[in-house]
Amino acid sequence: MVSLLLVFVLGYGLAVFLTRDIWHNSRQGTRLTFTARTSDGSAPPTDMMTATADVVRERLKSHGATVAVDGKNVVVTVPGHDVKPAALGGVITTGRLDIRPVVQMVPAQPQDPPPLPAKPADPSLIATEKQIRQSSDSRIQLLALQLQAGRCHDADPLVDNDDPNLPLITCGSDSVGGEAAYLLDKSILDSADIAKASSGLDEQRGIYVVRMELTPKAAKVWADFTTRYYQQGAQTAFVLDTHVVSAPAIREPILVGKVEISGQFTRQSARALADILGSGSLPVPLAFTSSSDITLGATTMSMVLRVALVALGIGITAVAIVAVIYLVRRRRPEHVSA
Repeated sequence: MVSLLLVFVLGYGLAVFLTRDIWHNSRQGTRLTFTARTSDGSAPPTDMMTATADVVRERLKSHGATVAVDGKNVVVTVPGHDVKPAALGGVITTGRLDIRPVVQMVPAQPQDPPPLPAKPADPSLIATEKQIRQSSDSRIQLLALQLQAGRCHDADPLVDNDDPNLPLITCGSDSVGGEAAYLLDKSILDSADIAKASSGLDEQRGIYVVRMELTPKAAKVWADFTTRYYQQGAQTAFVLDTHVVSAPAIREPILVGKVEISGQFTRQSARALADILGSGSLPVPLAFTSSSDITLGATTMSMVLRVALVALGIGITAVAIVAVIYLVRRRRPEHVSA
């Protein structure tokens, strides 16, 4: 009996120790503030900020985050000490995907990365970039393509500002893991055409991929496009916020409304991209503003677990008292009557 009681007590102590981070009254957390980026610095309409917060909440559903709107800010609270925005995947990535046919590609020129973080582009710079990089003039396009090849590591002023109905010259990954500059045709599909996105391991190739299911209307567009161009071996670029993530060649008609993106993905980056594509693009672009450490209150789960542990502790204590009394009485010598 003593051995059994000892097992119960040790098991209870181990359970309390292993779940201490759950039943504890308070937890460490981080509050991150993201501010809406607008051309004139004004606050976007409330409904757009609410829609933006909904997208952020969907992207962070696996992080245990709470998301709220405060004026022109989206405030995110997550468990953990000193959590950085990078640890949350592409939470503030606008996430607009465009599928564009590739017209021409040239290797990027060697370049040192920019020494300082990029600042928001001013309207005049955006207008200039559009004139150069979204021109329909073939002569301007060839010159702009060579120019872009020498600045693929620079911040792109056209993020959130490019026109999907015009050609685009931009940079991105090539088929061998390097960088290239691309001349792309106008977009044939975008984020609104994605019904569902997921990530996983392609066991045959041993790489992580992102899989998308298209809406019925988009599936027909994609089937018509791949049927028309697959015999030419045409490339199609998957462009996320003006950056080419992947530009595979079309090998056969794709008639089932499913698209797969492959690239230099890790498990985490493939999942992050799938979360971004599955949640849709941000209605309002966001920029990280500040973060602070906070103390989070107890959760419902922690309260339930705490009550269960207290009740179990009382039960074990009662059993221990009864067992001790029983053992003491059992070992007391019996009186022999004359």
